Amino acid sequence: MLYARFTARFADSKPALTSLASLQNVVQWDNESLRHYMTPFTRATLSIPDLHPDVARHSLLVGLKRGPFLESLYVDLPPNMNNLRTRAARYMSIEENTEARKRRPQSTVEGQ
Repeated sequence: MLYARFTARFADSKPALTSLASLQNVVQWDNESLRHYMTPFTRATLSIPDLHPDVARHSLLVGLKRGPFLESLYVDLPPNMNNLRTRAARYMSIEENTEARKRRPQSTVEGQ
């Protein structure tokens, strides 16, 4: 009887496993940076047990907004998740550098 009460009390506190449906719900919004999208996407892929890399790559293609990174994936899909993360890191860097340049004030030449 004590065992049954203990099990009933703590069974609900066990963390639920992440499912494939939760991965498909990770989408990149129009104003969201690639880095902010890849963080929850990577976290979700790592928390799904026995996730096949093809399913993860397909979910990424579906969840990404249009842009240079998505276009590069359509041209040449990386063979594994490590290569995909490496390419994503390059595009994150490009995106962040582009945004930094937009925010940087234009230097003016004096005397003109």
